[in-house]
Amino acid sequence: MLTFTQWLEEVGLRWPSDCSGKVIKRKAETGNCYSEPGGDHDKVRDKSKKQIVTVVPRHNRLNPNTCRSIIKRVEGGC
Repeated sequence: MLTFTQWLEEVGLRWPSDCSGKVIKRKAETGNCYSEPGGDHDKVRDKSKKQIVTVVPRHNRLNPNTCRSIIKRVEGGC
């Protein structure tokens, strides 16, 4: 299993400069996950289980703690 830092490097995210909803949503769309538009948040779902992995707010800039939490959920679920 990759460390958080290794995973960030693998998917091309820079912490915390890429803490925007658009960037996280785009990086979450992998072979295992897809994003589903919603109201103020987009849902990231696992393709095989159809379960929600996390929700991503549509803000330009996210709180760094919220961002880190979302990235960790994407890392674990996608």
